[in-house]
Amino acid sequence: MPALAFVLARDGVCLDQAHPLQVTRWADDADSAADLAVLIGILITATQRRLLPRSPACRGRWMPSYSHTVAKNDVPRAHPPDIAHTSMQMVLIGERLLAGTGHPVRPWLCPSPTRVGATEERSMRKTIAIVGAGLGGLTLARVLQVHGVDATIYEGETSAKTGEQGGLLDIHEEIGQVALRAAGLHQEFLTLVRPGEDAKRVVDRHATVLFDKPADPGSARPEVDRGELRRLLIASLTPGTIRWGHKLTALTHRPNGGYDLAFTQGSTTHADIVIGADGAWSKVRPLLTPAEPLYSGTCFIEIALASGSHSCRAGVAAIGSGTLMAVAPGKGIIAHRYADGRVRGYVALNKPEVWMRSIDFDNPSAGLRQVADEFDGWSPLLTAFVTQSDAEPWLRPIYALPIGLRWDRTPGVTLVGDAAHLMSPFAGEGANLAMYDGADLASKLVEHLDVEVALSAYEERLFPRSSDAACRSAHNLETFFGREAPQSVVTLFASARRS
Repeated sequence: MPALAFVLARDGVCLDQAHPLQVTRWADDADSAADLAVLIGILITATQRRLLPRSPACRGRWMPSYSHTVAKNDVPRAHPPDIAHTSMQMVLIGERLLAGTGHPVRPWLCPSPTRVGATEERSMRKTIAIVGAGLGGLTLARVLQVHGVDATIYEGETSAKTGEQGGLLDIHEEIGQVALRAAGLHQEFLTLVRPGEDAKRVVDRHATVLFDKPADPGSARPEVDRGELRRLLIASLTPGTIRWGHKLTALTHRPNGGYDLAFTQGSTTHADIVIGADGAWSKVRPLLTPAEPLYSGTCFIEIALASGSHSCRAGVAAIGSGTLMAVAPGKGIIAHRYADGRVRGYVALNKPEVWMRSIDFDNPSAGLRQVADEFDGWSPLLTAFVTQSDAEPWLRPIYALPIGLRWDRTPGVTLVGDAAHLMSPFAGEGANLAMYDGADLASKLVEHLDVEVALSAYEERLFPRSSDAACRSAHNLETFFGREAPQSVVTLFASARRS
């Protein structure tokens, strides 16, 4: 009777938040399936020990793998949550097993070069170009390298310091942190966490506190600085992985397969697989879909106060230890207080984009005063964040791709992050999903020798998860600046606290 060989490798590619690497293969009978499960475990361990010598998580450790077999008609009951309740065999994979002792493995189970090895070798020779060195592209490259697969990132910025990405991100345990575990960087990530800065305070236009959530030392969504997280990912890559100063200008599909990439400085290259991780205005996306980002109707203007600013002491104190959100229908002032006393944030206005771009910020003070006029009748504690801001007042119109965006499978190309599912920041999912996309795609490329099978498997998971997040994001944007604000925001946070 056909049987299923099931292996759960605890230290494998951790993309399922509850159950890391899962490998299933059918065999002719239960005995063959048991042997096959052991072999899979050996291959997983041998691969990790060979490819991850620099990973602290793998040094001096054996990787436990759990294997069991089930009859074909029992498969629906053999899903991972029930593993602990099934009859299973624990195989300790380590030097003993690799040295030849332990559970015997039948010789015929070893893959022949013509049946598996040659195919794998051809797959590993495929060149992978990742366009964009944001969090998604960096995570993708890192997880691929963790598994011995090379990839090159092409980034338009001239160096890691150009266009430094700041601001805080809350990294979700079930999304972003899963990707960081897959990248072998979770412990390093924890050193970047800013304890105490996840506090939330909602006030009305008079600065009256309506909701106050203190910091949670054990938060499952700790705050980190985006720039610091990006630098961690960059430093984890093999030197030379990122080609700085390579802004993509053209991407052409070759009739015989692969893509030609052209860059602004005149250089060109070829790749078998191209991954668009190039953000909102992706140059790769048009190969897959004509969809373009649409203006949401809300625009941000960056504001900031230097540490030790004397002009807004009372306002800074009103923030508390984390983030202050002063919102009303169609507008808001959002400010975050860093542990070192700095303040960064945004002014939000629901205005036509043409109106926002008509503000003359060549004279920053005059431009900010014009913005502050939209907050007539608000507490001076709040408007001082605008009028006294010492940041260059960049406009940040909030764009979003259509919710539920999908595309037909196009050979050798796909998208991650904002290039695939740009949305407003009001679900806190953008950066988390970008990293998860990157790790998920890497795992599929490692798992499947056939590139098209890998890309299809990735997109089958990408579309529903990004659609769900985009729906929440659009809803929350309306919650923050709709007709019921600020009470709607209080309700949102209060319900999150209860859950």
